[in-house]
Amino acid sequence: MKANLKFWFSSIATILIGVLFFMRGAGALDLMVKVFAGILAVSGIISFITLAWLRGIFKVVAGVVLWIIDWQSYARIALYIVGGLVILYAVMGLWNFLRSHRMLLLRLVGLVSALICLAFGWFLIFGQGVVAVWVFKLTGVALVISGFLSLIGRGKKRD
Repeated sequence: MKANLKFWFSSIATILIGVLFFMRGAGALDLMVKVFAGILAVSGIISFITLAWLRGIFKVVAGVVLWIIDWQSYARIALYIVGGLVILYAVMGLWNFLRSHRMLLLRLVGLVSALICLAFGWFLIFGQGVVAVWVFKLTGVALVISGFLSLIGRGKKRD
């Protein structure tokens, strides 16, 4: 019965988090980071009281740092890095297109995929607001679908 309750809680929490991501976007993640930081700080105080000094200090400091520091600046840096890597991948694809001696259709497929990667990398670097909105919306939809699929597939027994 305990596993059944955990399953229902997990599935419904996944659906609710997905809806929150879809509706609020980055605000939902900001809210979740603040809640996690508060839980981490309270857990650190409890660890400190139970004489787990080092663990308690680490948790309190981590909670305070998460509460104070803006997580979006780290996400922005990560988007710059990923965008640069995707553009590098696209340039390598364009280079392969120019020096390849394969069939014309395979070369055109390589060219189209390289151009799509180039555009995606460009948006990751220069259009982060648009990319972030779509990432949160797609993540929300994926979480809602995952939660519903786990509820639907609940009747199937796993070995």
